Amino acid sequence: SQIGLGFDVSSISDSIQISMVVPINQSDPIFGEGNENLVGEVVETDGLRIIKNEVQLDAPITNLDVGTLSGSTVLPDDLEIGATYILSEETPILPTPYPNAGAIAVMVYALPGFEIQVSGSQGVNGTKWYKVLLSDGNETATGWININALLGQTIRRK
Repeated sequence: SQIGLGFDVSSISDSIQISMVVPINQSDPIFGEGNENLVGEVVETDGLRIIKNEVQLDAPITNLDVGTLSGSTVLPDDLEIGATYILSEETPILPTPYPNAGAIAVMVYALPGFEIQVSGSQGVNGTKWYKVLLSDGNETATGWININALLGQTIRRK
């Protein structure tokens, strides 16, 4: 729904379905070419040597108060001023939204799990930058994050 393709949920199942596949093209040589070393009861040997399995777990949701849910993911261009987010990837933090050799020389990195609180945003040459307060739980720092550094991350609102 955050990208404008939302829908209304009419019901939630009392079960969770989990699927997994061990594909044919493994990068680990231990599997052998075409998974020739893959053996066991669950290995499919008709055609491709793969493992494919699916299980269903009963997990009824009871007394769910949607208002208490947190940690929803957001898109990089939807960060709100005043909100706090948790980063999933190492992210460069610059002292200014105008990168130059001096700014890059003192650039620091927020590690996965660090929190950022957005205090402002600014467009520079068509690119959005967020002014942030960075925290690892013990120490804080301020700086700027280029929206491109947030692409591909799972950004969770705290």
